[in-house]
Amino acid sequence: MKKIFAPLILVSLLTSAHTMAKVNDDLGFNTVISLSSGVVRGEESEEDENLTSVAIGADFHKFPVEMELRYTRASSSASADLGGDTLNLNGDLDNWSIGGKLDLSWNCRASCLYLMGAYNYGENTLTAELNGEEVADAVITGNYFSWGGGFRYDFTAQLRATVEYVIFETGEQDNVDFGTSKAWMGGLAYKF
Repeated sequence: MKKIFAPLILVSLLTSAHTMAKVNDDLGFNTVISLSSGVVRGEESEEDENLTSVAIGADFHKFPVEMELRYTRASSSASADLGGDTLNLNGDLDNWSIGGKLDLSWNCRASCLYLMGAYNYGENTLTAELNGEEVADAVITGNYFSWGGGFRYDFTAQLRATVEYVIFETGEQDNVDFGTSKAWMGGLAYKF
């Protein structure tokens, strides 16, 4: 049920974005929908893990500020040979964040550098399998902050590309120390 809930919210946000575009023009902001993909690496990790995200936001005309609601999904897996037995460890992170971006210029025409920060809620699902049979699982939830910076290039008045570097200050969640994770993401956004 949880896996269906997030896409339903996303579809409703996307369908309402077109309607909101006409109203928002009078209020002084545009709705922005963005899709991003990238890699993330934790402090103790030796490998990058895949990361995808989708966001809906408001880009304000009169101020160099953008606010957004973002859903991010990351997955990881590792395996070890235990003298004839195989141990597989899998992790899935579902992350919701509310945050903002501050342009470093009041007049960003085609390209712009920006700072970003967000408050996050994450749900980390961990499973362990021994020889293909699940032997343990855990769900760890927590709240944490993220911050970073990015570069935006506007191809047209509506279509833009972004590159972002984000640091997730996850820390200790449910007695498990996740430390700090760092991510590089690239994406496309459409402004209504």
